[in-house]
Amino acid sequence: MAVTVAVDAMGGDKAPADVVKGAVAAAKDGVCVLLVGPRLTIEGLLAGQDGTRQRPEWLDTVSCVDAQEVIREGESPVQAVRGKRRASLMVALDLVARGEAQAVVSGGNTGAILVGGKMVLGPLPGIERPALATLVPTLKGATLLIDAGANPTVQPRHLAQFADMGARFMRSTMGLEAPGVALLNIGREPGKGTELQKEAFGLLSSQRDLNFLGNLEARDIPWGAAEVVVCDGFTGNVVLKTIEGVSGAMIRLLDQGMGNGETGEMARRALRAVGERFDYRHRGGAPLLGLRGAVIKCHGASDWQAFRNGILMAARYADQGLLLRSKNGQGGNGGE
Repeated sequence: MAVTVAVDAMGGDKAPADVVKGAVAAAKDGVCVLLVGPRLTIEGLLAGQDGTRQRPEWLDTVSCVDAQEVIREGESPVQAVRGKRRASLMVALDLVARGEAQAVVSGGNTGAILVGGKMVLGPLPGIERPALATLVPTLKGATLLIDAGANPTVQPRHLAQFADMGARFMRSTMGLEAPGVALLNIGREPGKGTELQKEAFGLLSSQRDLNFLGNLEARDIPWGAAEVVVCDGFTGNVVLKTIEGVSGAMIRLLDQGMGNGETGEMARRALRAVGERFDYRHRGGAPLLGLRGAVIKCHGASDWQAFRNGILMAARYADQGLLLRSKNGQGGNGGE
């Protein structure tokens, strides 16, 4: 059965134009897409995606689901979710809840995606706070950073839940038998950090089925010191955007220092390949782990390429059953 992805056409800084363009690109790669938003607006954008008079084949796999309300970036997540049940995000989530789609993609309000996901899809057993999980390129491959922005404030038990979800996700996606899990902190000693880190350290140390490596400093992430790095969403988002900014600036500085000859051009090609590994547009998005449904959160600044890759990611995860299985095996498709 082909995977159908419900896409919040109004979520993101460049919505709906880039969302629609990205959805069409994903449809050309074989994904069935339900674009959720104001019907007339979306249909007008779809009509402009192909300049030929002949009906394009991709149109058979792209449909529009009408939703006139929109949850804006600055709105209170709880108030928006409760007051706008017919918003594009909420309708997209409801399509998954009803089984008409197998995954949701949105570049909109992160808090609303979290609150709406918990309300419409529900959390997995034993999970209080779903968390964004982002794969960060490292010298050893990739490290999963969790939480990367969904939960600015957490309790120690939430970090323990993040660790469990992250470890199971890495076993599923990377085939790692016992991924190393570390707690992000300001030092490696067990007594470092605030009460949050200290208490979380004790909880993680007591989990027998977890390969807990202890504390980890942010500077160790790019070196691949752990396969999973656990933190609150505020810290994780700052770390993620710092890595994106520093990597982009370093690549630009190196590019400016290269000559214009053949050697310089070869070096630039290699540099561009490295840059793509750190470019969020090529990752597509981050899965929101811990829900009874596959949800991919795209960067708010995503262009059409990022949305295309986010939709392809959602289809792949939903098809392979990577996002929805709780620790005790209940739920749907996502752990081991």
